[in-house]
Amino acid sequence: MMKKINGKITFGVLIILMVLLTSCTGRETDTTQQDWRKGTQAIEMNFIQGAPPSVVYNDDPIEFSVEVWNRGASPLFGDLYFTGFDDDIFSGMSKRPIRMDISDHKTKYNPEGGHDIISQFGRVILPEGVDVFKETRVVAEACYSYETISDVAVCIDPEPNKRDFSSDACRPKDVSGGSQAAPVAITNVQVEPTPQKTIFRITIKNVGKGTILDRTVVQDCLDSDVTFPLTDWVDVDEVKLGLNDHLRCETPNPVKLVNGVGKIHCIADNIRGSSAYATTLTIRLTYGYRESIEVPIEVRSTI
Repeated sequence: MMKKINGKITFGVLIILMVLLTSCTGRETDTTQQDWRKGTQAIEMNFIQGAPPSVVYNDDPIEFSVEVWNRGASPLFGDLYFTGFDDDIFSGMSKRPIRMDISDHKTKYNPEGGHDIISQFGRVILPEGVDVFKETRVVAEACYSYETISDVAVCIDPEPNKRDFSSDACRPKDVSGGSQAAPVAITNVQVEPTPQKTIFRITIKNVGKGTILDRTVVQDCLDSDVTFPLTDWVDVDEVKLGLNDHLRCETPNPVKLVNGVGKIHCIADNIRGSSAYATTLTIRLTYGYRESIEVPIEVRSTI
């Protein structure tokens, strides 16, 4: 009789342990899902192996193919250009823009993002008398529009000079923005409480590998007219507290980044009450972006 009771107890303990392990695993999964809006990439590009090959021969067909991923948290719309090659040697290959529309992006349920393959085909024709041509580096250059959305928890204190803080739910402090699954990020928010208003000093940074463009030149990003004055401009589309308390920003808009960094100052002057409280600061930025990859090709006349 005692053995049966011990067996039942052991079985019950095993069931409880299984339930606890399952609940812990579930919490870890939820944490992973909450991190989907992190990262410094929008586009990820790779030449598909063999397209183009490292060595190609005269009169052979040739393919340029790039695997394009949208690894960010917003839809990706823009153009891809193949450049760096001689149009006469690589016959049939075009340097005209090829449209990229990748509306799928990272979400809680799709942490990988959207995907596409962009290709074009031609033929290699070496000039007469040329045995080897080693000077070609095929470049795939992407120019696209993108968006950064940052949601950070902040503390608002309508009366920061009061003596008694015992009824306050929080204390105002600076917040690190981290990254937002985009190449432009809100990296820091300084919170400066004053009576009946709060000042936010927000740092914007280029955390990607490419160049920020004025949105107006994204469709013509490889033109010779697109020079330094048209780079590093970011539009601040929205800064708000909670659901609809839009802030007044005193910095000129769009914002010019210097050495990859820019700052904006925004004021919440509709603060009511007397006790501190926590809320969400939402910042939405839009911009153009340009980045590229390249691969070398050697062209030979014969095997």
